[in-house]
Amino acid sequence: MRKLFFILLITPVVSLAQVNLYYTVSGNLHVPKNVKLTAYGLEASGNAIITDNLDLGISVSAIKYSIFNKPYGSIAGKISLFPTQTEAMLIPFLTIEPGYGIYSDMVKQTNNITENLKGDFTFMSCNEVKLSAEERTAPYLDAGFSHAGYKVFVDNAAQNIKGEKHIYNADRLVLKIGVFL
Repeated sequence: MRKLFFILLITPVVSLAQVNLYYTVSGNLHVPKNVKLTAYGLEASGNAIITDNLDLGISVSAIKYSIFNKPYGSIAGKISLFPTQTEAMLIPFLTIEPGYGIYSDMVKQTNNITENLKGDFTFMSCNEVKLSAEERTAPYLDAGFSHAGYKVFVDNAAQNIKGEKHIYNADRLVLKIGVFL
């Protein structure tokens, strides 16, 4: 009975050791309706091949918006859906990345009122193309939709009022160029 229990405990560990892992690194350009708010950034992700059509991973990114003092960071889950046929030189695939923004900065302070900007929900959905099926290290291109959420928190020391004022969302077209590693 002990041997059976040990085998049941060790089986998931052994199966995880057989998962194919790969990494991606990319540069991003975020283009909004108002060109003055353009942003650029870097992203890195670690991914596991679950099936021939499905990869799951975690991505970390840093985005520099022209209107903010600090870079906006995010950590997100990554879901990539690939076509069944992968023998072609160009492989289209879809990526969805829901996550959370990491940002904190004082926006303004006047008359004992402080407004702080904090990160919130992020989302990216992209149509991508891997440029080689035969090479493990291969470049890729993508175009898609990017959403970065912010919350403004108000602290009015004179009236002892604290709370969330409003939510600001940055929705943009995102263009990426990267490499599979």
